Amino acid sequence: MGSRFNEREYEFCFNAEFVHKNRSALIGTPIIPSQRMENLLGYDVEFRLGSGNFTRSLFLQHKVTTYAANRSGRNGHIWDCYQGPYYRFPVERLDRTRQHNLLVALAAKGEDVYYCAPVFTGFDKLQEYFVHDQVMDNSRFFYPGDMGVISDFDPHHVTCDTTGIYGFFHSNAKRIERTLSW
Repeated sequence: MGSRFNEREYEFCFNAEFVHKNRSALIGTPIIPSQRMENLLGYDVEFRLGSGNFTRSLFLQHKVTTYAANRSGRNGHIWDCYQGPYYRFPVERLDRTRQHNLLVALAAKGEDVYYCAPVFTGFDKLQEYFVHDQVMDNSRFFYPGDMGVISDFDPHHVTCDTTGIYGFFHSNAKRIERTLSW
């Protein structure tokens, strides 16, 4: 089942809630690169957060998930990882963009960088969670550093169980050690 909302809608709802809930820690406005700059940097948004004299950036690349409710011939290997339904989002192929490898490089420098994806689908759910400040609660964060560099031109994706407690990086299933909620 498709998400029924696009990445920009999700990104706006998440970012607005993040700013609202973390206003006291934010240093300045979120830094949102243009689409051209996103291709060079790899991320959708940078939040600069401060505590005392300490400042740290949080880099997020928003993704929109689809929900697999049934086992079919094409998703059998992923279904078997969970023994049931799961959420999934694509990681763009290396011949289309270097985005994933840029995020891995940021992580290798010690930066806080994550894919950020909903564990829900449906525009009605997005609206409901946005109105009730629950978009963040129903999103999960996946650390690209756990996935490693992509060096082939195969399709890849990230999946997680329906609760968002654990996930895998595919084309060959590799468990993601850091699947976080906010």
